[in-house]
Amino acid sequence: MGNIIQAQKGESFFDPACGSGEFISEIIKNQVAISGSEYDVDRLKISKMKMLVNDLSPSNISPSYFTEGHNLKKNFDIILSNPPFSLKIPFD
Repeated sequence: MGNIIQAQKGESFFDPACGSGEFISEIIKNQVAISGSEYDVDRLKISKMKMLVNDLSPSNISPSYFTEGHNLKKNFDIILSNPPFSLKIPFD
């Protein structure tokens, strides 16, 4: 999937269900501004570690925008995700 992402240096990328950072690992090579969100705490930690390993700040990887009531107040050049369609998220 990373091969079809035509991100250019300086663009911004957001993955709203970044999991353990599969897309992040690919798009880092393009030197873009990366942001991500993940519901699963363990996968969130893995995504943050991938950012750190690549000398990038993990602060742009956050808990799920879908369950925490976040509103995206930022525009992105590219939004791409492969959400876990079978995952059941409890909504209170």
